[in-house]
Amino acid sequence: MNFKDVGLRAHAFGAGLIKIGLVSLPKTEGQEDHFVQLAQNKTQPSLKTQMNAFEKSNKSHTLLIYEETCADWMTALIGAFSQSLVCATSYATLGPDSVADAVKETNCKAILCNMKDVEKIDSMASQMPSLTHILYTKNYVTEKQIKKFSFQSKNGLTIMSMDQVVDLGIKADIPPNPPTPENMAVVMYTSGSTGKPKGVMIRQRNLVASGGMFLRYVRDTRFLREGAETYIAYLPAAHIMELCVEFAMLGYGGRIGYSDVRSFSSAGALRVNEATGEVGLLSLSLSMLQTLLQPYTTHAYAYAYKQPHRYIMMPRCRIQLMNDLTSHQEDYKHFDLLL
Repeated sequence: MNFKDVGLRAHAFGAGLIKIGLVSLPKTEGQEDHFVQLAQNKTQPSLKTQMNAFEKSNKSHTLLIYEETCADWMTALIGAFSQSLVCATSYATLGPDSVADAVKETNCKAILCNMKDVEKIDSMASQMPSLTHILYTKNYVTEKQIKKFSFQSKNGLTIMSMDQVVDLGIKADIPPNPPTPENMAVVMYTSGSTGKPKGVMIRQRNLVASGGMFLRYVRDTRFLREGAETYIAYLPAAHIMELCVEFAMLGYGGRIGYSDVRSFSSAGALRVNEATGEVGLLSLSLSMLQTLLQPYTTHAYAYAYKQPHRYIMMPRCRIQLMNDLTSHQEDYKHFDLLL
């Protein structure tokens, strides 16, 4: 999909969210923020401003995204932002109780999840009184599974595919209603590794500042070629680093290829076709990556063989130019590894 197609789909999805009952944030929401008040030389916000705070609102401003990193994840987020809506994000690995807590804490009206999780979410409806809609993606779902899917809610919830919401938005013809810098953008729930997942509230200006920092860096250093890069996204989009890097790559005119850590294994689907010589996204084996990268901590960049552009991956490790590479020279023939 090109930028225009993604934009049209995202805007239509945002309009569809308004059509099913989500409510845009008021333009004054966020004015009660401490730093905004300081900038306006005010010691404390007015009572009227305080009542506009997102955390005090009882209206349906929030979409919860509970899905693995994929194109529909980012499209849904951009679509929600186009209508001044808030996105709560939960790791796809979190259990149902954590998801229910996130829905209750954010007064969430709709949740976007994978088709395979629809029944699980529906079974917990009694714990999520604000939830009225389950929207589902078809990420990593086979055509056979899609044809068999006919689940009807047992708890009065409306179940729709993301495509159905997009179609609804196209017919509604609701113009974009962009947020202000002070509006709440995401409530990003932690992984829960140290206890109950906590929702971190991040405003639009925070996201722009973080993504803009990376964008400024690559422009000033010419670290990447504007409009000519392809980023391999596989870390959780529910993590702020991954989210901001994806925003920066889009702002830099880059392409994003959505993948999964499992795709890097020797049994993964994205491999070199030995018969035709065609190169997939990656042909490194996961075991080699683990052996080479374990002691280090930053970015890896790779040139794909016979491809006109680079594929960029950002694991949590650093590839250093070391003697270990020479012993795997044949395995790495499709890549130049750069620091």
